Amino acid sequence: MRIVRGYRRVPAEMRGAAVALGNFDGVHRGHQAVIAAARRDATERGRALGVVTFRPHPREFFDPIGAPERLGGFRMRMERLRALGVERLFIVPFNDALRRMSAETFARDVLAHGLGVRHVVVGDSFRFGHRRQGDAALLARVGREVGYGVEALPPVEVEGAPASSTRIRQALADGDVPLANAVLGRPYQLDALVVEGDRIGRTLGYPTANLRAIGRRILLPRTGVYAVRLRLADGEWADGAASLGWRPVFDGQDLRLEVHLFDRDVDLYGVRVRLAWHGFVRDERNFDGVDALKTQMAADCDEARHILRHTPQPDAAPSA
Repeated sequence: MRIVRGYRRVPAEMRGAAVALGNFDGVHRGHQAVIAAARRDATERGRALGVVTFRPHPREFFDPIGAPERLGGFRMRMERLRALGVERLFIVPFNDALRRMSAETFARDVLAHGLGVRHVVVGDSFRFGHRRQGDAALLARVGREVGYGVEALPPVEVEGAPASSTRIRQALADGDVPLANAVLGRPYQLDALVVEGDRIGRTLGYPTANLRAIGRRILLPRTGVYAVRLRLADGEWADGAASLGWRPVFDGQDLRLEVHLFDRDVDLYGVRVRLAWHGFVRDERNFDGVDALKTQMAADCDEARHILRHTPQPDAAPSA
C-alpha cells in the first residue's frame, strides 16, 4: 500500500483511483462495506483501490481533549486497510485551511483536481466541508461536472442498529465486548508494550505482563476482568485473563492493564504485543484481603477459559 500525504503535486501514477472516503476509525463493518463497494468499482474498471482519510480526525482538531478516544492506533488502521486490498492511502491533513474550505471546493479541488479520483464511495450519512454542509448529493453533482462517479451506501445494520464507531465505544464502556466485536467484525484489539511491573501477581501464583498501550488516546474498555488473547512476537495467540483497573486491594494509584497467560510463563518485558478482547468476566471490586482475592482470581481464570473455548482465534486479517 502506497501512502500519499496531502493532495497537491500528487504523482500521475497515483491518480485515477476508486476511493472510499471517510475517517475509518476502527475500520468497522460499515467502513468495510464502503471499501468493498469501492473495490468492486476498481475491479470492474481496472482502477486502483484507494482510501481518502483525514489526519488528525476532525473531532480531534476541534476538541483535542474532549474528542473520543481512538479505536486502535494508526499503524493498526493501516494494517486493516491493507488487508482489505487498499492499494493507495491518501491522507489529507485536517488543518485550519481545510476547516474553512467549502464542501464544493473540497469535492472539486481536493478530490478531482488534487487527487484525481475517478470514483468515490461514502456512507450516506457522511458530511464534509465547512460547517459539514457537504453530503453525497453535493459530491454527485460535482462529480458529474468534473468526471468522477459517486456511490452512497446505506448503514450496515448489526444486531438491529447501524454499525458506527460511537456504538463500539459505548459497547466497550458497558463491558459488552461481544457487541463491540460484532460491530467491528473482529475482536477489539490494541497494540501494547510490556513494561516493568511490581510483580505482585507472581507472588499470588498468577504472573502477569503489564501492558502500556501504544499510541495516543487509545480507548480502553470499562475497568474489570476480561477473557483475552495476546499475540506474541512470533505471531502466536496465547489465551489469558486481563485485569484493567486500580487494584484496590493494593491501594493502587494508577490505572493498570495486566494480563495473565494460561499454562505458560514467558518473559515478555520490552516486547511489543497485540491484545484482543473477547469477553467480560466481572467488574473490578475490593476484597477482604489477599486470600479472598486469590480465590476470586482462580474463578476468573476458569470463566475466561470457558469464554475462550467458545471463541474462535482472531483472524490474521479482517474481511469485508
